[in-house]
Order: sequence, then structure tokens, then C-alpha cells
Amino acid sequence: MGLIYQSFISFALLIAMFLVASFFAYIYSIKRQNYLLLWTAAWFVFGLHYIFPAVPSSLENALTHWLFGLSAVLFFLGAQIYAQRKPWKLLALLVVSLLGLWAAANAANKFSVSAVIPASLLYLAVADMIAKPNGSDTWTLVAGGAILALAAVPAPALPSRQPDS
Repeated sequence: MGLIYQSFISFALLIAMFLVASFFAYIYSIKRQNYLLLWTAAWFVFGLHYIFPAVPSSLENALTHWLFGLSAVLFFLGAQIYAQRKPWKLLALLVVSLLGLWAAANAANKFSVSAVIPASLLYLAVADMIAKPNGSDTWTLVAGGAILALAAVPAPALPSRQPDS
């Protein structure tokens, strides 16, 4: 019974995110601003991450976490353009690749910290950048430092994930 409700909630959130992505696509068609295009893609990818939680397994879990991180990077690039800063395209590609490896390692129980944690820090950096478009890169530095700190923590020092049964 719980799986039915979880599937329904995931489906409803998927539809809601696609509606938000459609709204941003419409706004992009009117304004033609690149940050709106990136935010449209981010909302679409964020919606995709709701597809897989209905059927839990290690592979779907890794893909869901990676999609969550990918949408964070797309939001971050859009926020940089919105704040009239040069987007960090190469660094974004590196971060997306590292988040993919991180999610895969977490799913294989090789690394015990979920890739959702550094992706969440990127969302905080996006919120800070949008709130203060001409301000400092405080959250950017905090997010980068926290990602490095989490990566430096040895896996045995952290609680391990329970294997899927």
C-alpha cells in the first residue's frame, strides 16, 4: 500500500516539475535569455529525478542522485548568467562528472556519503547568487570547501549504507 502512495506522489511531483519547466520554456520563448533556457533544462532534469524513486534499487538510486546534482549545476550556471557573471562551463562539466562518479560509488557502497549532500550545497549557492546578484561568492566558496571536506573524509569514518534487500 505504501508503494502505491509513493508512486503516486512521485508521479504528481514529476508532472508538477514538467509544468514548471514548461512555464520557464514559455518565458524563455518570450525573453530569449540564456539563463531561462538553463533553468528550463534544470527544472526538466529535476523532474526526471522523480521517475525512479518508485522502484528502489542501487542503480536507480545513483541515477536519481546524479540527476538531482545535474539540475543543481544547471541552476548554478543559469544563476551565474543571471548575475551577469562568466559561467564556469568547464568546472560545471567536471562537477557533473564527479557527482556521477560519487553517486555510482555510493550506490556500490564504496563511498558512504550521498551525492545529494554536495548537490544541496550547490542549491544554497544558487539561492545566494540570485538573492545577491552583485554580491560576494560566499556560498560558492562555502559549497566548494564543503565538497572538498566531504571528499577528504575517509569512508570508514562515516556510517555505511545498508545494502538493498
